[in-house]
Amino acid sequence: MGSISLQSDYQHWQQLRQGSPSALEAIYDKFFPELFRYGLQLVSDRSLVQDTLQDFFVELYTNAAQLSEVQQVRAYLYVCFRRKLLLRQKSVAFTPESQPLDFSPSPEHQLILQQLGEQQMNRLKEALLNLTDRQREAIFLRYYQDMGYEEIAEVLSLKKVKYARTLMYRTIAELRQHMTKHASSLTLYSTLFFISNRNTYYK
Repeated sequence: MGSISLQSDYQHWQQLRQGSPSALEAIYDKFFPELFRYGLQLVSDRSLVQDTLQDFFVELYTNAAQLSEVQQVRAYLYVCFRRKLLLRQKSVAFTPESQPLDFSPSPEHQLILQQLGEQQMNRLKEALLNLTDRQREAIFLRYYQDMGYEEIAEVLSLKKVKYARTLMYRTIAELRQHMTKHASSLTLYSTLFFISNRNTYYK
């Protein structure tokens, strides 16, 4: 995320803390879609995610005067919404039955994917299912929400940024190790494309 965008988020947050409706609207318009998509990776119930998210933004405004001073607005919103959603849906983890993500391959990798057989697809299913819930969530935040390691560490309540880096490195290494045993043509890019369309491949 660019520095201009971060500065804009911070300014809107400061204005929201002062009770500005327009600041709330700006934050809502920017973050509602991505928070909603993130929520669907935690809970498969769309109605629950939407209702919780609506309540979350209402509470932001009604409790504006008590909002914390934060620098990373986006990460803060993710942390608070995540906590609120999972409290409403206890014991619900990151599941592969969530909504498909928007991740389109290049023409080159599209050709590679077309050449992959059913056997490779089944092996990729197995690789993805072997990941932990936290590993899948980390991939989503990094590759589909374009979060940096500092934000990922904050969202996942990791004490140090290096732990987020280690988590990602180990996750990608596991996927690569599993797939290179069986399909050398399956690149990391192709793997992430399959992750983004897991509704098709987890059936």
